[in-house]
This record gives sequence, C-alpha cells and structure tokens, in this order.
Amino acid sequence: MDLALMVGDAMFNYRVGLLIRRGRQILVEINPKFEVSTIPGGRIKTLEDSKNAIIRELSEEMKIDFSKDNIRIKALIENFFYMEEKNFHEVYILYKVNIDQDDDRFSDDMINYDSEASYYKWVDMDKLASVNLMPKVLRHLKDDNSFEHYIVNDLK
Repeated sequence: MDLALMVGDAMFNYRVGLLIRRGRQILVEINPKFEVSTIPGGRIKTLEDSKNAIIRELSEEMKIDFSKDNIRIKALIENFFYMEEKNFHEVYILYKVNIDQDDDRFSDDMINYDSEASYYKWVDMDKLASVNLMPKVLRHLKDDNSFEHYIVNDLK
C-alpha cells in the first residue's frame, strides 16, 4: 500500500524521486493534466525502503531496470503545498544518477507506462523553470555529490 494518508485535513505523502542526469540535461516527467513537471519517481509503499522504491517505481513507469546503476541519495525535501483542493505534507527523498550520453535505455518523449497522460523529456539544467519543475527547489540543486536538506513551505 502506498504511503499516502489523509491526516486530518491534509494528505501525507512519502515519495521518492530519481534525478537522472545526462551531461547538462535532466529527465523530467511532464503531465499535461497538471501545469507542473516532476522528477521521475512515486510513492513509497508500506515496509519498503526508499532505494528499492525508486527502482520499483521506475521499472513500473519506464520499463527500465536501475538496480545496477550507481544511484546515490542527493536530498531530503520536506514539502508543504496545496493542490486539488487540499493541503499536502510530503517527505520527498531524492536520489541521483549520472548516465552516459549514449545510454540506449532512454529516448526523447518516452511514455510513462503507469500513467496514460505522462511522458518524459530531457531538459537543459538552465531551463528547468520553463517546464515548471516542482518542487521549485529542484531547479537549484547543487551540481555535486553533497547531501542537501530543504524545507519548502508553499502554504504560507
């Protein structure tokens, strides 16, 4: 079961994402239903660790096996926002992987096999604002292997 629970008047989400970097580009997920884009990933399930969760999510959504890739934790984001007429309290664990330019597992406009409306697109790092990448802090992550912690409160 996904760790997404209504707690009082707020939705609690426990999410994981993978920042997939190819040179100066980042792979983002676009869903035309919403006016934002995200990093590939999804919700963590009960009794599932975050690293296995991201490998499972991307296997389901992209049909790509990341179990042999050098995935490293990049950030913890405490994210508070309003969407679809409710407040969200989200704990978001972000992993990072660098891939080679010629990695043939990826193509432009790949579809999300788990969501009919979503697709993936490579975006230059300096143009992440143009695709409304959320949470906004993802547009400004340090370009190194340091661990970062962010608190993003868009409810204020």
